Amino acid sequence: MHFPCWSGGVACTSVLSNISLSNVSLSYEKRMSALYQDCFPCRIKKFVVVDPPLFMHALVGIARLVVKAKLIKRIVFTSSDKLHEHFDAAMLPPELGGTRTEDFFAERDRGYALYLQSVAEMARA
Repeated sequence: MHFPCWSGGVACTSVLSNISLSNVSLSYEKRMSALYQDCFPCRIKKFVVVDPPLFMHALVGIARLVVKAKLIKRIVFTSSDKLHEHFDAAMLPPELGGTRTEDFFAERDRGYALYLQSVAEMARA
């Protein structure tokens, strides 16, 4: 079984409009960067940061010291009113200006069931 995210990559978004510097841990972010770069089973094609506070630009500058350049290039800052430039409305939930109504967790569970099925098929082969 083939999962498109393994080869084509995934686009992620993170809305940071309510984040403050007290919510950020550099040691945690350093550990997570290693996870995203070396352990995450999907290729991150684009990471869209929505409504970032000003200090996030500085943090990404610091992250350049520990994160691979190709991953840094995939980080895009945008505002919530321009999110449609990066994602189709059908991919975004209504609270982000989209039309997607399907429950993320139900979709995740279906994807996980397909993954388990493919592992079982490989074990039988």
